[in-house]
Amino acid sequence: MQTINSQASHIKLNKLDRHRDLCHNKVYETYCQLPMILPGKFKTLAEGYPNLNNTELIEYFQFLLDTEQVTEETRRHVDYFLMEGFLYYVPVA
Repeated sequence: MQTINSQASHIKLNKLDRHRDLCHNKVYETYCQLPMILPGKFKTLAEGYPNLNNTELIEYFQFLLDTEQVTEETRRHVDYFLMEGFLYYVPVA
């Protein structure tokens, strides 16, 4: 049973790697380094992360993507939600 779980994890990681290569450009990587600006509700969500329900996670992660404030702490989860289609990312040109 452990072999099947490790294979499934390996497949997910490979999908994430391919997705990261396709979706994340230099602009995205650069903006991730800036300090976070979190108005009202999103400050509360940030304080509650990672103990948020799925709806709150999606709302918080979409805000981070929209404002290009994804951090190293949230990147893995944001990548997963992007890959599964719960979020969208439109790079700034």
